[in-house]
Amino acid sequence: MEKKTNIIEKTFLFSWPYAALVAFVIFMITQSWDDVLSFILGTFTGLMMNSLQYRIMKQAFEFTPQTIRSKTIWLYFAKMIVYAVILYFTANNPEWNVYYVAFGVLSYRLVLLAITLIVSLKKAGDADGS
Repeated sequence: MEKKTNIIEKTFLFSWPYAALVAFVIFMITQSWDDVLSFILGTFTGLMMNSLQYRIMKQAFEFTPQTIRSKTIWLYFAKMIVYAVILYFTANNPEWNVYYVAFGVLSYRLVLLAITLIVSLKKAGDADGS
């Protein structure tokens, strides 16, 4: 039986090729490994925090649904604190490019948006018999 992946799992799967492609493009444009590593740092940070949130919330929905609200709030604050720490230290280090780090952190959301649009367009096409 085929296991169906949800949108979040698809986002994690497509984030890796997206990160590799964007890192390659950044290197071709800037010729700087510091810029590439800045983007990779942001991407890994975003993926790590969103993976943590996904695993905790998936477990909460399955076993302890009464804790969903509090876990959502705490995870949001934890993610923002980790992002702030990463951005603070990269902004204060001349070797890192804080803009590429911020773009890397946002890359998970960009891939999620693209996959959501593709899935919704695909489902809309299925509804009319296409």
